[in-house]
Amino acid sequence: MDFRKINSYVILLAIVVVVGLLVSMVARLVILAKGADTGTANLVFIIVMGICMIFYLTVMAAFSSVADFVADKIFSKIAGKNLPTAESGIIEPADNISEKDIEHIKQEADKRFIERQKKQIELFRRYAHREVGPYVTSDELVRLDRYIEYYALQESEGTELPTIRPQKLKNADLFHFGWNMAHYFGRPKQEVVPWLKSAFVPLAELEDSYIKGKLYSPQTRQFIIPNIADIPQYMSEHDR
Repeated sequence: MDFRKINSYVILLAIVVVVGLLVSMVARLVILAKGADTGTANLVFIIVMGICMIFYLTVMAAFSSVADFVADKIFSKIAGKNLPTAESGIIEPADNISEKDIEHIKQEADKRFIERQKKQIELFRRYAHREVGPYVTSDELVRLDRYIEYYALQESEGTELPTIRPQKLKNADLFHFGWNMAHYFGRPKQEVVPWLKSAFVPLAELEDSYIKGKLYSPQTRQFIIPNIADIPQYMSEHDR
């Protein structure tokens, strides 16, 4: 037996049980001495034992409530005296954050978001240079970079750029390129259709529904530009 597992509550309960039994036995003996029968004496024993247990539970519940109340008061006072301050180099509680601090936090969050967005756009541009670059002129590649940026930032200026006419790339290649871009930036696939039509000359006159149905193909390795579900991994493998 592991005596370390016997805590103070078990010991206290054992003491109460023993005391309750002694009191109940004394009450039983007193009843018997007064001429009562055994059945009545046993009933008195049980009643007294029950009263002892109820008294114990009541006292423990009251003591626990008082102890919790006192502890809350003491710890709240201690915590109030030891609140971290800006002078100690620790962040102040939320209630003490000023509007200036909140604005600074928002600016820092916006700055991190913009940096992540720039890196995301730059990675896809490198992918575009690899896949589409060999089949367009240098000027068209510059325009493609801008087209990609406008799409990623959800800006409409890209529609004013001259369209691009790739050489040797089939329409399916451009469809797959559009699907890859929409998937990479986490945008609805149907939104890439007008972008494709405004960016590439061969797709300008096609029906939106037709392009949408051709964006993805389960067997695309036969094309110059296949569907790629993980552009970062694809680029890491081909940048080696």
